[in-house]
Amino acid sequence: MLTEEQIDIIREGPLYFLEIIWFRIGQMYGLSPGQIDHDSFEERKNDLFFLLGKLLDEGQIKIGNHKGNFISGPTAALVEMFRNSFPDSDEEAQAAWFVTECPGGIVWVLKGQGEKGQDVYKWWLFTDEK
Repeated sequence: MLTEEQIDIIREGPLYFLEIIWFRIGQMYGLSPGQIDHDSFEERKNDLFFLLGKLLDEGQIKIGNHKGNFISGPTAALVEMFRNSFPDSDEEAQAAWFVTECPGGIVWVLKGQGEKGQDVYKWWLFTDEK
């Protein structure tokens, strides 16, 4: 499991696509992007879902769909949506899954950064609309 320090490095870093967060978690385990490691796969998945839940609970992200709309719901339900659809192996968890099969993506919430102090949303997923 990632340490709190490693989680903070990812959480406080640049605004990433979900795919990049997955690869960053792998890097924390000593893996290069696309490298296969069956021994740590489930633990890395759990780290990803934990981090998604933390970011949602803190209001740092929202989840958006590929039509450019927010997906709303309790944090547990949103995380479960990803858990239920996430690939079963590193071989399946490649870049194409995040673009074609992933149920949604990260929308970063930039609190108070709009011209009039409103929140700004940075869409980091492939959409048909945005």
